[in-house]
Amino acid sequence: MSRRALPWAQALARQGHTVTLLAPPWDWPADAGRRAWVGGVEIVQVRVDGGPLAILIRLLLAIWQRRPTVLVACKPKGYSGLVLWCLWWQRRLGGWRGQLWLDMDDWETGWNERLAYPRPLARFFAWQEPWCLAHADRVTAASRWLTAYATAARRQSPRSPDCRTRSASAPAQSDRRTHSAPAPIVHLPNGMDRVSLTGDLTVAPHGPPTALLYTRFVEVTPARIVRVWAQVVHQVPSARLIVIGDATPGGRFERPLTLSPAATLQALATAAGLASSIVVLGWTPAAALPGIFAAADVAWAPAADTAINRARCSVKLVEMLAAGLPLVADDVGEASTYVTPGVNGLLISPAADALTAQALCQLLTDRPLARSLGLAAARRVAGNFLWDTLIERLLRAEIRDQRSEIGYVEGG
Repeated sequence: MSRRALPWAQALARQGHTVTLLAPPWDWPADAGRRAWVGGVEIVQVRVDGGPLAILIRLLLAIWQRRPTVLVACKPKGYSGLVLWCLWWQRRLGGWRGQLWLDMDDWETGWNERLAYPRPLARFFAWQEPWCLAHADRVTAASRWLTAYATAARRQSPRSPDCRTRSASAPAQSDRRTHSAPAPIVHLPNGMDRVSLTGDLTVAPHGPPTALLYTRFVEVTPARIVRVWAQVVHQVPSARLIVIGDATPGGRFERPLTLSPAATLQALATAAGLASSIVVLGWTPAAALPGIFAAADVAWAPAADTAINRARCSVKLVEMLAAGLPLVADDVGEASTYVTPGVNGLLISPAADALTAQALCQLLTDRPLARSLGLAAARRVAGNFLWDTLIERLLRAEIRDQRSEIGYVEGG
């Protein structure tokens, strides 16, 4: 919520809209029932007791009490998808007059294979995503891959006159165009709040040449990290890699792990004789990130060329660029949305280990070049990827000058 739904909602509030965010506190049940205002947005933490039907009814009651002119479902899945379904039918029966929007920042059906959902629940989620895509009045998609996927789903929907099949297929990596669709689909990548741009760009890194890898290990395996870094250290023996992040811990449907990816990386680094050059920090408090970013010369964003990675739009990329770090990234998914090669970073063909190591070595050994690219990276985020800028474009394309009351439903 804090990385996309909330900053989006706050940017809308600054544009003059009245915005409410309904957020079931799955991770913090003690907050259930609380109501607060954050950055001009009303946040309602709907109670999560009593079972699925009770939770759904509470969400619908909160929406009906406010009667927003636009309802945004954050994810075509779970409760937000159910709310969109209920209101669509309510509108068809004459009881609802608002617009129904859908925001998607992941390929939810693709996660069915990676998470240990019971089969009935996985099938339900697989039905929800195409249904929501077909029936929402507007769709915003965090990646170009999702934009193409949503376009295919809407064209193939029984609601569309050119329907051929009831299921959408995953678009190829090379299909990055936004096509026409029965209703607008808007590419809305992740951005940053202006208040989050707090890094001191006047201080250049000092100490050993340092690369930063910020990951949940969805994008890359520990084995590839070690394989590439061994090549870097061979050419730049003093180089250091800082790794922050780990897999999401303890989810109800997460498959059990013998070792977390961060622990696996540490073990592999030790076995390869790289323990002294790879610093694995694991989960790191947000307050510590600016200091870690400031210690690095370059950020590294490896990503396997999979449909899930093409669909994702990692906020981490924007955060590292905003901190003034040039990005060496595999050219997968949204990396090319943020990185212009030779201007604010370097894009590498996926899985090209030798080329990746060469690019990292180039920026680790040429600090003036890395500094120049990093400053350009921060300027590009400030000029193109602040949430206020992104939402202004969205409103210009979708709402024009209409002032709206907007309700968000967050949660899968």
